[in-house]
Amino acid sequence: MPMRARGLLNIVLWPPPFTPRALGGLEAWFDAATLQLADADSVTTWTDSSGKARDVTQATAAKKPVYKANIINGRPVVRFDGTDDWLANTVSANWTAFSGQDLPMSIFIAFQFAATTANMTLAGFTKDTGVVGRHLYQNLGVGPEYRLLRTDDAAVGATQVAGTPNTNAHILSSIFSGIAGDMFLDGSALASGTSLDVGVLTTDELFVG
Repeated sequence: MPMRARGLLNIVLWPPPFTPRALGGLEAWFDAATLQLADADSVTTWTDSSGKARDVTQATAAKKPVYKANIINGRPVVRFDGTDDWLANTVSANWTAFSGQDLPMSIFIAFQFAATTANMTLAGFTKDTGVVGRHLYQNLGVGPEYRLLRTDDAAVGATQVAGTPNTNAHILSSIFSGIAGDMFLDGSALASGTSLDVGVLTTDELFVG
């Protein structure tokens, strides 16, 4: 009678990989890996992966960023020229819930500056493409340094300043409690508890770049 080999079979069920959609309260998520583009193609629309259809777009050819393959850890990026490239969602109904005075929110950005010799905006919320809103950017006024600026409808502003930008790839996190802000770079604190309490600010647009 033939013998049957016997062995031990281990089955390990791994949890699915993390995505931002696992987080409660996700309002928008832009992942370059979702873009079906060839290297160096212009980006007209960057699809929102949050499930809320808040895509950001750019109609002007000269202001469109480009898709670049295999840039950071083998992953693609959307590359902005640091001068006038940007993408935005201007459907005001998407962003009215972000208006107010003490609304908590968090922004996480994976990025890499090509240089630290110019002011470069990463992302933010604004009103009519103006200065009112929240802006996260690299500033050269004193630094270079990372800055989070909140400006209310009366043009009263508060700024958090921290860190020294460089040309390495990073993840920058801005956590706003509604009154104070914390800033982290690659998980390490850059600034903590900075008062960013201003008056009512109205936002009707999200921009990237």
